[in-house]
Amino acid sequence: MFLHVLRFEWRYFTRQPSLYVTALLFFFVPFLVIAINEFTMGGANLLKNGAFNVTMVQAIFGFLSMFLSVNFVADTALRDHGSKMAALIYCKPINAIHYQVGRLCGSMLVVIFVTSLVPLGLLAGSLMPWVTPERIGPVRLDFYIAGYVFFIVPTAITFSLIFYGLAVRFRSMMAVYLAAVALFIFYEITGDLASTPAARQWAALLDPFAVSTLFNVTRYWTVFEQNTQALELRGVLLYNRLLWLAIGGIVFLACGGLKTKLMAESRAKKSKRADRQNEDAAPPDAVPLALAAYNKGTQDSSLTQLLARCRFEIRQTIFSRSFIILSILLVFVLISVLTQPYRGGNAHLWPFTQNMIEAILGILSFLIPIIITYYVAEIVWRDRQEGIADIIGATPVSNVVLWSAKLIAVCMIIVVLLTMCAGAAIGYQAALGHYRFEIGLYVISLLYFGALPWMMMAVLALLLQVISPNKYMGMFLFVLFIVSNMLLDAMGFTSTLYRFGRSPDLIYSDMNGFGYVLRTHTWYMLYWGALATLFGVLSYGLWHRGPSRALAPRVNEVMQRVGLTGKGIATAAVLLFLTSGATIFFRPSIQTRPNG
Repeated sequence: MFLHVLRFEWRYFTRQPSLYVTALLFFFVPFLVIAINEFTMGGANLLKNGAFNVTMVQAIFGFLSMFLSVNFVADTALRDHGSKMAALIYCKPINAIHYQVGRLCGSMLVVIFVTSLVPLGLLAGSLMPWVTPERIGPVRLDFYIAGYVFFIVPTAITFSLIFYGLAVRFRSMMAVYLAAVALFIFYEITGDLASTPAARQWAALLDPFAVSTLFNVTRYWTVFEQNTQALELRGVLLYNRLLWLAIGGIVFLACGGLKTKLMAESRAKKSKRADRQNEDAAPPDAVPLALAAYNKGTQDSSLTQLLARCRFEIRQTIFSRSFIILSILLVFVLISVLTQPYRGGNAHLWPFTQNMIEAILGILSFLIPIIITYYVAEIVWRDRQEGIADIIGATPVSNVVLWSAKLIAVCMIIVVLLTMCAGAAIGYQAALGHYRFEIGLYVISLLYFGALPWMMMAVLALLLQVISPNKYMGMFLFVLFIVSNMLLDAMGFTSTLYRFGRSPDLIYSDMNGFGYVLRTHTWYMLYWGALATLFGVLSYGLWHRGPSRALAPRVNEVMQRVGLTGKGIATAAVLLFLTSGATIFFRPSIQTRPNG
């Protein structure tokens, strides 16, 4: 029974395009890290295929394996109920342990297979003839094996155990997303602890990705040792790996349904479970509210439809239990960062508004892209997952109402999170007796410098979801965009002219205020806002409504869907993008401090 289930899961995923897309990503990104001469890691004296660099890259991809576990493992746990096959399957005399463990191992093998391409990509990159010979040392297979076995495999297994158990227990992908964000937040906390000498051992022990553990173990290694000495599984690294494997095992044993008899749910239990899921995803009147939004289309204006639909989408996201828990976690992380000693010393940050803003943007700059990845996927695909997409497609509501409401909901998520963090920072200032809050500085810095670029990223994420055959492919495409930005940074391509949504860093002083930075940021927002507008028009024209349709037919109809108004907006956006880009490029004074 166990082997049959395991083979079925393996065959199922080997027929999915997402497996091959992620496999190519996990091979070619490490390959490019080594093969591109401009890409530097660790320092000029470290070999690209040295022990430290090879291990560090694999530790980072251990973190990225979290997305694989969500895609393959959590999806496996929820597939029976999502496809309405649970009642049919559970009619058979199935052993719960064999069934659940078989499904877990089958999907986990897929994750391990994809991540096994990381060391292969690193090895292949080091063998390329164009790589600078001085940056490449002798090929040592033990470097690649140690990084894979000590970092990627335990991390992938831990995430698979945790996500599978939570998915089986709560039967909700949002619970899995929330756990992933919580793990990343915990990693941020351990990273802050690592800056304090007295807490470095604890940070190394508790880091779920073992990145801090790697830096702690190699902290006092010489350059020669970092190039030639393979890492050994002992000390704090061994304890870290065993601890998180144990945590994953406990979560799976407690929540994985091993002791629950597999049987079809009675109508009463099914109704009760559906009520619990609806309570987490939306208020009890969410569905009537959605239908009301569509029914109003026959009576009221499109504006009324849009307001009703926006209220529905916002209540399903911002007022859900998962979002409330996420907000509490973010506030907790912010307060912990503010109360920690500054840069590992004994002093703390002064409660000036600018320091509060830097802390907020520093934390959210890592978390917002992850939040956008998950929430855009859920919002775009929710109707189709709930089986009401065909009903919605038949209602007298225009695509612009449906599309706009979902985009507004994502933007509201960003604004609400920033507002809650600002409120927590103001409370922290008041607690320390600092009452010069500078609300205007909060508004301009967090909304204009922070929220606006992230909203543009949300538009891009929306477009990637619209053109993708499923939400996981869209998530991987957006993650690929984020990873490509990191690669550009490491390769020295730092110009903000080709870094979507970016502008020069925020600089503020009490003497000069924002100074020239405000003007520079405005030009960049015009530049990237025009491109985001074009992305928005494309996503609207390709919007997937009604029965499932491939991308090609929607592409053929895009000009008809956008109409004259959409064509005019797209043309204006292209002209503004070219004009503002040329102005920034040919007038360097826009990006520099004016004379005097």
